[in-house]
Amino acid sequence: MPHNKPGGPVPTESRTGRENQRFGAEGERLVAGAIPVRFKLGVEGPEGVEVLLITSRRGKGYVFPKGGWENDEELRDAAMRETVEEAGVRGQLEEPIIGKFPFHSGKAERQSAAHQGRCVAYLFAMHVSEELATWPEAHQRSRHWVSLQEACCKCRYPWMREALVAWAQAVCLMAAGQLPGEAAVPAAVDRIAVHT
Repeated sequence: MPHNKPGGPVPTESRTGRENQRFGAEGERLVAGAIPVRFKLGVEGPEGVEVLLITSRRGKGYVFPKGGWENDEELRDAAMRETVEEAGVRGQLEEPIIGKFPFHSGKAERQSAAHQGRCVAYLFAMHVSEELATWPEAHQRSRHWVSLQEACCKCRYPWMREALVAWAQAVCLMAAGQLPGEAAVPAAVDRIAVHT
């Protein structure tokens, strides 16, 4: 059973190296990740959602787990692998994908690479069903369950906040029986977006 599936063996180390890294048509580095979420029993709406944030390796704020999508894996597998390696949680990825989010990596080693720090992240929402006591990057990161509102405020990068708001809007609209393309957006989600 793979390490990234709930109930599987606990992974002991993260994948490393860039030799299998996927790149897009314009040379951008492709990454995959997830917004880990869980729902409070008996609490409806945005107030019932908890979001898992992790500290960045360098301790400069809170982020969602994500990392390199490699040539030998499918997108969903890469997102689940990165989430268990960085956050120590496993669960079910929600369909459809939240979206593709371009960003620029500020890491010095990526600045000198051919893609010059240009990246595109593919993000899913993950419904967490298992939280591991130990995980590959436990000594480098801590994890924190927070409210949806707090996640929007604490998330380090604007593109990650954009992904979280997009997911929250889609979930609230589906719960209200509306299609994601409709104009009405619940007031609670509007309040979240105002604080980003």
